[in-house]
Amino acid sequence: MPDVRHRGSREGFDYAYLDRADSADLAWEWLRRDAGYRQLVPSSPRGGPFGCQLFPLATTDVQRRWGCLNVATADRDIDANHLLWSAAVDPSVLAVAALPATTPAGTTLDLADWGDRLTIVQGSFAEHVLLRPGRGQLRFDVCSGTILQGPVRLFVDATIDDTAAMSAARLTCFRKALSHDPADRTPPRRSRAHFRQVAALRTFDALIDGASIRDVAITLFGESRVRAEWLDPSEAMKSACRRLIALARRMSDGGYKLLLDRACDRS
Repeated sequence: MPDVRHRGSREGFDYAYLDRADSADLAWEWLRRDAGYRQLVPSSPRGGPFGCQLFPLATTDVQRRWGCLNVATADRDIDANHLLWSAAVDPSVLAVAALPATTPAGTTLDLADWGDRLTIVQGSFAEHVLLRPGRGQLRFDVCSGTILQGPVRLFVDATIDDTAAMSAARLTCFRKALSHDPADRTPPRRSRAHFRQVAALRTFDALIDGASIRDVAITLFGESRVRAEWLDPSEAMKSACRRLIALARRMSDGGYKLLLDRACDRS
């Protein structure tokens, strides 16, 4: 006899795409579940050169509350996401200057090489850029010049406020992202913290579907294991579920921004 279907019983493979998510992607997964954000009208893009997308800048209130520069459609997962996080919440964002490239020397960017893998939010004083290589993503702000008028060389503005370690980490991520083969979609190795975030997302979705704590356990561990361990005197499984429920509630209440305040993992 098959197990009775429980509340919140989405299958684990529904979340398989998160294997290739980085911390910015995970933050987006939380944001698109935010009830207030979901009520916003998505920004309307227009087509740019070589298929890139150009978005208008979101209002100051949106930037302040959610930390994003544009309003992406909430029903799109990370593969179709065009949301840009503000440098105010994402310390990995680099400030760069763009100068026309006469020769392919140095760190060169050509829109023709990236097409629809590149998204720009057009601000008053900068072009805010999201670049998606084959793996991960790269965020930088073009504070001088433009990338819309042909190949450019990018020069990083390393300010005196940056620590040497953070500057080195940002530059390493920058170089690696631009040098990746756009067709390389091999998932990087992920940490325990990453898989815990995925479990918290599954927990949140189960709770939204009306799941009890036992339903959450079945979602994460399976019916057979729950039958065997649920009444164990140590309550280890119940404690694990309670911790994940607490984490899911923290993340959904704006805690997702903490995912962005980490060492660069965009490679």
